[in-house]
Amino acid sequence: MAGQAWKQWRDVVKRGIGNYFFVGQVAASSLFLSYSAMMGDTIFVVGNALVLTASIAGGVILWWNRTYR
Repeated sequence: MAGQAWKQWRDVVKRGIGNYFFVGQVAASSLFLSYSAMMGDTIFVVGNALVLTASIAGGVILWWNRTYR
């Protein structure tokens, strides 16, 4: 996912997935992260935190490209 976010930034992608996709992705990743933390599973906490970070980065990059580039 980080590679995809970098590619969006590098290629100045202005068209992409809808805003609701990012909202859904962030919501799902947050819930998975919370569940993993409640279960005490460190591997899944780290993995879900990375997916959440990549989701937020992708949304911010797409917003930035649409607004400022």
